[in-house]
Amino acid sequence: MLSKNRTLVLGIILVVVLVIYFALQHREHEENFRTKLPAVDTATIDRIVIRPAGGETSISFVKENKQWMVEDNDRKYAANENQLNSLMLSLNGAEVIRVAATSPEKWKDFKTTKDLGTEIEFKQDGKNATDVLIGKFDYIPSKNQSPYGQQGEMFSYVRVNNEDEVYAIEGSIALGMGKTADDFRLKQLLHLDKKAVNKLQFSYTDGDRFSLTKEGDKWTFDDGTEPDSATMVRYLNSLRYLNGRKLAKEDPEGNPVCASMTIISNQEDTTQLTAYMVDTAACVIRSSYNPTNPILDEQKKLMERAFVSRDYLKGEK
Repeated sequence: MLSKNRTLVLGIILVVVLVIYFALQHREHEENFRTKLPAVDTATIDRIVIRPAGGETSISFVKENKQWMVEDNDRKYAANENQLNSLMLSLNGAEVIRVAATSPEKWKDFKTTKDLGTEIEFKQDGKNATDVLIGKFDYIPSKNQSPYGQQGEMFSYVRVNNEDEVYAIEGSIALGMGKTADDFRLKQLLHLDKKAVNKLQFSYTDGDRFSLTKEGDKWTFDDGTEPDSATMVRYLNSLRYLNGRKLAKEDPEGNPVCASMTIISNQEDTTQLTAYMVDTAACVIRSSYNPTNPILDEQKKLMERAFVSRDYLKGEK
């Protein structure tokens, strides 16, 4: 009887030892996986290379004088820094939600092969700071079916630094990401602090020229008359973020100028906006705020918004 009890105790001890052993092995295995993507000092990143999924060529960005430029055919254009900052913010030190795969055999399932995924290299002083390959994304609907319930969740699958593991992180990073250099060029013509603007000057090809000056909170035309205050507020609001959609394919400098305006802020900061005629229906607008990216205004909607008449500002049209 004593021998049987001893055998039973030894058996229990063996089972406990095996459980502890396998638990430790599993824990050690789990600790080999990342809990976060690599973190880098984004302020020191000076070059980014994106190889879009299915894209014919890579897209390169370089930081010059604290401004991101996109390179294309030996030329450089101002890049949409919000896009790049958002991309870095989404990937830099991102928390890993789960480990989706641990071997190359599963890469295609998550589109994290180099031919199916989008590869992004972040460089510092010519050396790779980190390399991320973004695959597909998944959307998991919320279990709460109420129209006011919680939104569903989106996950992107990524590999980092050519490692075998595929990780799921929050967000739909590749969704809507550009595939060409033009997709990343800055298309904003103006970014104004309307409170800082104190002078506007307009010049049109029909010979009409006029200016407005602000003293305190009061705007006055050059002839001493005043604009309609409500119209003036609406107009300045419309200029704050003047964005285009389509880039001009050719430099507009050879085209005739149909209108120009100068915006002076804080007494000295000057922004020049110039509209060049293309045909009766379209023009190209260039801004000194974003001189490398002239915008094609196919229906002259931007021109109508920016280049207004004296009568309009007086509230008469």
